Amino acid sequence: MNDSIVRIKKVSCQYPNAKNPVLIIDELNLLRNRIVFVLGPSGAGKSTFLETIGLMNNTLSLASDSLFEFSFNPGERLNAHEIWLSQKKLNRIRRSHLSFIFQTTNLINTLSALENIIITKLIKQFPKNIARNRSREKIQKLFSSDNTETRNGLMNGELLPTQLSGGQRQRIAFLRAIVSEPDLLLADEPTGNLDTHNADIAMELLVEHMKKEGSTAVIVSHDVNLALNYADIIVHVKMEKHENDKSYGRISKEFTYHKLDNKWSVNERIISTELLKNELSYKS
Repeated sequence: MNDSIVRIKKVSCQYPNAKNPVLIIDELNLLRNRIVFVLGPSGAGKSTFLETIGLMNNTLSLASDSLFEFSFNPGERLNAHEIWLSQKKLNRIRRSHLSFIFQTTNLINTLSALENIIITKLIKQFPKNIARNRSREKIQKLFSSDNTETRNGLMNGELLPTQLSGGQRQRIAFLRAIVSEPDLLLADEPTGNLDTHNADIAMELLVEHMKKEGSTAVIVSHDVNLALNYADIIVHVKMEKHENDKSYGRISKEFTYHKLDNKWSVNERIISTELLKNELSYKS
């Protein structure tokens, strides 16, 4: 599939010294220019999924017929297993193509909030004045509901992360990730510390930016309504059990839902939004 940025078939994710995989991926295609939400119960391997496709932790357990490849550029096929064999290649791909939003913001407290946003652009040798201006534009949008003093302080680089609330720091981390213009953005509960209003503003900004850049976002969340409102694809991680009664997550086409023309479908079968919401709310 030329439209895929990540293709996975018959892959198990297993940590060193563990007896069983924590996640099994039967088949999954992540398409370019899509917003993908990953939902599922706690312990189903959602964070492991992010670690694996984000090349943060090598959990790969591959069989002879497994497939796990990235296609950041048209016609390109990068084997995930081979990427892990070269630290130089691993660093290059992380730096050039990936971006992350973690539950813990991981901001640098000695830098201003504005500097935290633009640092990823500077690492890519982007002109500082352009990076600063683009970041200020995003601050203006994402902090539109904050008071003028706070907003101006952020835009002028006058505020440190330690001077911000938890929700404000989360939004700064949010902007840092999207301003870097990644091919693949990976987010773990990126709106978890935000109220509904600011979560919607953040998601609208993310969707607008990623669609404009032709990039893909993969978002782990427990918020079914947020997924239904903003996702193009919803991957539901189903909980199953090994023979020894240990639980694990499974990703398959049977629980991957696609949205087209405001209609949801799974395996070419149309499913109503209300029914999908009930299924996800029950299983998540």
